[in-house]
Amino acid sequence: MRRARCSKRSRASVGWGLGWVLAGVLAVGSAAAQSPGSLEYVAPASCPGREAWLDRVLSRLDDGASGWSRERLEAVAAGVQVNAAGTAARVVFHEGGIERSIEGADCDEVTSAAALILAIALGAGHSEVAAPPRAAAPVDARIDAPAPAASSSERRHWGLGIGASAEANGWTGPWPAGVLGVSVEALAPSRGWSLRAVGTYGSSEQAVDGRRAEFTYWGGHLDLCPVAVGSRAAWRWTSCAELHAGLLQASGDANSALATGSSRQALLATAIAAMRVETPPLWAVRLQLETGLAVPLVRQTFQFGAPEQVMFESPAVGFLGRAGIQVPLDGQHD
Repeated sequence: MRRARCSKRSRASVGWGLGWVLAGVLAVGSAAAQSPGSLEYVAPASCPGREAWLDRVLSRLDDGASGWSRERLEAVAAGVQVNAAGTAARVVFHEGGIERSIEGADCDEVTSAAALILAIALGAGHSEVAAPPRAAAPVDARIDAPAPAASSSERRHWGLGIGASAEANGWTGPWPAGVLGVSVEALAPSRGWSLRAVGTYGSSEQAVDGRRAEFTYWGGHLDLCPVAVGSRAAWRWTSCAELHAGLLQASGDANSALATGSSRQALLATAIAAMRVETPPLWAVRLQLETGLAVPLVRQTFQFGAPEQVMFESPAVGFLGRAGIQVPLDGQHD
């Protein structure tokens, strides 16, 4: 056989939030289910639930004050409202008429900051929260006060994960060429984009008129996913750009009028636009499904001679389908 041709925000910032109309509508329905003196929490479905958010407040109270129970916390006359986008929230202390507005990169960051603000205010005693604004000065709950610094537990870091995948495509050999991959993925602190490096091995074969050829591919690819919709704790849709490079080797058998082991090899380079869907964590494992279109940057043709017969030719445009798993190494699923 011969070859004939060959981008963060980790702290909540204080500001006047916009877009409270939808949050106010949601608050009406929530208030109907809560007593007038209860702690209100209104947030979109993509945010942490009420029980999970109360746990965050209690965990911060445990660090600075004792004697707080869930029942006592739920009786506090205060409220938290998160806007529909999950990027801003308002903390209101009803008895003192005090309000705080916060903004953040996503709902998790905003609700964590709200939990911290409430815990700082309650740490000085519930009686001080209910006092007039002047009496509340020691806890620095003024609207124009700088936002409290996030604790080390609130600062998010780069997330790391390992994964494995299996795919079928039409450019590393005759369709369907099977490819196995192992990967390492880095997730930015903002959780808005990710980078993945993958090593791959593939094999395929083609038989035409009794002449048979086998193809083996060794390579890898680098994936940059700049756009993501959804949180790490729920369904997530990601758009990715991939750059593949590898070595494709072909060999013919004795029945193909060539000696066994007679082989040729060629370099392949391919650019891919892909869409990835990830499930919520299942026992610390995320399932991934991907599909995409590929454009070979280096096109190759493999053919038999005497007589000439093409066994594989790089397509102008290829298709891929991929399924895999991803396991976070740092335990961060947010």
